[in-house]
Amino acid sequence: MPTKPTTTEARVREYERRMLRVAFVSLFWGVVRERRRSGKYTLQSLADAIGRDKSAVSRWFSDEPNWELDTISDIANALDLDIRIEGYERSTGKRFTPEGLLPPSGSRPLKVSRGQ
Repeated sequence: MPTKPTTTEARVREYERRMLRVAFVSLFWGVVRERRRSGKYTLQSLADAIGRDKSAVSRWFSDEPNWELDTISDIANALDLDIRIEGYERSTGKRFTPEGLLPPSGSRPLKVSRGQ
């Protein structure tokens, strides 16, 4: 069992990691759930597509997985999803993508409190 971070900075980093994992789980589960509603998809279908057993895939959506980037890529590919990556510089609000700096938008991402 992992030890709990002791400093505020460590707790914030752990919180941000957890939020990123939860975001991926929510994204993938939303796609699976929508496809299951239409009767076109099962967890077994996803498991088969990525070469894992169904019980492991099921645990991912009932617990907090700690996926490697390769696993995220495999799941996105199996679900036929393109994932867009953007970074927001906290101090300025500048938006970065793999293509470079984007013009400012009217909305800013949800800001995580830094405990300051």
